[in-house]
Amino acid sequence: MGVLTTFLALALANVSGYCLYHSAQSIPKLQQYERKAEKAAEWSNVAEKRLWDTRYTVAAGFVMVWHTS
Repeated sequence: MGVLTTFLALALANVSGYCLYHSAQSIPKLQQYERKAEKAAEWSNVAEKRLWDTRYTVAAGFVMVWHTS
């Protein structure tokens, strides 16, 4: 049972690391569109809501993956 638990812990650590890497890679890509999204948000409530939803989703995902690894 100890070997299985160790294997599962290592698998979880690998998946968490993979997710953390991809989350960290997506943040700079999203920042490229930040100014355009902010200008659109000045004119549209829907664009503003989507901007904040995207920010929240990326931040929450990053924190959850970081917390589990």
